[in-house]
Amino acid sequence: MMKNVDERIRFLLRTAIRIESSGDTRGACLFRRMAEDMRTGEGALLSNGPVLGVVAD
Repeated sequence: MMKNVDERIRFLLRTAIRIESSGDTRGACLFRRMAEDMRTGEGALLSNGPVLGVVAD
């Protein structure tokens, strides 16, 4: 189980690398964008306040 944001970001980046090595550059780009959004805090906020995203293994 992932415990913090840094671990989630590493998971997303590792997933992007794995997907890219299979030839899916578009999918890899999406995972990198999710990691960047999580790093900067974008996408983690809604009008009602902060929301923690859950990433499935």
